[in-house]
This record gives sequence, C-alpha cells and structure tokens, in this order.
Amino acid sequence: MKKLKLKGTPSKVHKHTAFIGGMFNSQLEVSKFEGASIRTVSGIRGIVKKPSPPTLTPPPPPQDNDYVDTNQTFVFPHLELGSEAQWPVLLGGPAPNALGTAYVQYFLLDDPAWPYTDFSYATVQLADATDPGGPTAADFDLAPFRARGGKLLQYHGLADALIATSSSVYFYTHVLRALRPRGLALADWYRFFLVPGMQHCGGGVRDAPWYFAGAGQAGMLPTPGVHGVPGFEDPRHDALRALMAWVEGGVVPEGIVATKFRNDTVADGVVRQRLLCPYPSTPVYEGGDVDSAGSFRCGAVL
Repeated sequence: MKKLKLKGTPSKVHKHTAFIGGMFNSQLEVSKFEGASIRTVSGIRGIVKKPSPPTLTPPPPPQDNDYVDTNQTFVFPHLELGSEAQWPVLLGGPAPNALGTAYVQYFLLDDPAWPYTDFSYATVQLADATDPGGPTAADFDLAPFRARGGKLLQYHGLADALIATSSSVYFYTHVLRALRPRGLALADWYRFFLVPGMQHCGGGVRDAPWYFAGAGQAGMLPTPGVHGVPGFEDPRHDALRALMAWVEGGVVPEGIVATKFRNDTVADGVVRQRLLCPYPSTPVYEGGDVDSAGSFRCGAVL
C-alpha cells in the first residue's frame, strides 16, 4: 500500500499545517497502484464497495474487487461506483498506462526495457522492501504533528479513478486506530472530506459540485485569473481559507460548501452547491431547494 508521505512536501500554508488533496498524492502512489492494477485490467468486475466507518476492530477481509494477492494480502483498494468516466485514462488502452509501468522501469528496477507482462506480486514486495523515492506512508502515528499544533485538511473525490478513493479512507482509518487508543481524538486537528461526484483533484460528473478552491482547481476552470471561490470568498466555501481560519483563528471546519459553476464558467453563474461533511458524517437533507447547500446538515454517519 503506497500513499502520500506527510513528511515530504505537502503544500504549506503555515509551518504547522498540511493541505492534502488528490493533487498532493505522490505520483509514485499512482504508479504503484497502476502497477498493481495490471493484473485486473481485464476483469474490473464492478469495483464498488462502500467505505467502512472508522473502527478499532480489525478490518474485514479484503473484498475480491480490491487488489489482493498471496494469502489474501491487501495491496490496494477498488475504484468506486461513479468513477467510470475516468477509467479510460488508466484502464482504456491496449497496455497499462505508463504511470504504472514507468515507475517499475525507472524507479524500482532501473530497467527501461522491463516488460509489464513480467509483473507479479514479487514486484509489489520489492517495491515495499526498497521504497525507492520514499513515498510509503506506513507510519500512521501523527501524534508528533498534532503535538506541534498541526492541522490537517484532506479531501478525496468519490469519482476519482486515478487514485482509488478508499486509499484516503484507509489512511484516515489507520491514523484513527493508531491514536484513539492513546486518548488522542482526531476531530480537533484532522478533518477528511469525501466529495461526491468529484474526479481526480477536481472536475465532476453530472454537474456534481466540486469547486472549493482546492489545490490546482482554479486552473481547471476555463476562466483565466480565477483565485479563491468567486462570489464566495469565505472559509465556508474556500478550503484554503478554511484551513487558514482553523490555524490562525481556531475555527474548526465543520463543513465545506462545494460549488458547481454552469459550464465550469464563473460568468455563467452557479448551478448548485452542496455541503461536504467531515468523515464519517454525511449530509442530511432538511428540506427546501436541493441545489442549495443550506438545505443540508452534517449528521448521518457512513
């Protein structure tokens, strides 16, 4: 299991902050996932499983739509239902995407001629053992980060088909398991948001609200010079401002509002907005306009 390492270079807004989204998941993580996916390209079989809520009990056995190998060893999670629009990027070609094969060729083996047909579980084991480039986040003890006053705001799109959404759920859950037995709660320093309909880092399917000024999102809009969330420049709608308010003012982000601009063009106005809730809570409809974030509250638990 390869994931972003916090002590690398997450974007810093403050010396005690970290802002993580799909844009900051190391490309090496994508590579190791895609290398693992070589065995499953021809048999995707649904690739859907609802994320499990945080728990201190041992995780359930891997599902057969996750990537598992020898002795049912979990390697990487499935893709989510709703991410199909991005499947062609990694899974639609006659051969695996170079994001996976190039990692093995140039990082792991230093052998540009390595053929992807030689991939096996031994490739994964070698990557785990040697960890070239150091992207492995196997230490879930973030207590030192918390002790320094760190604040962590993480998000992941549920329609992301480049990095499986459940990889972030896995990370959050394992941090919880590492710290809660020591009486260290996560809610006052670590907030994780799932974004329904958002693809990798940004963009969405079926007019799903996805824009909240996350890393790189402004550059995905066709309108030049956009910064923040035009018309909604406040911590409720802007994830970066939310992180700043948390660090500098102690205001915990209880929810973030995602916006969908018509045709992804600011001048065309807003199609809808939707409330994003800190995991494992989910939005609950209270009545009123379904396209208004004010019609929802955070309450139900996954």
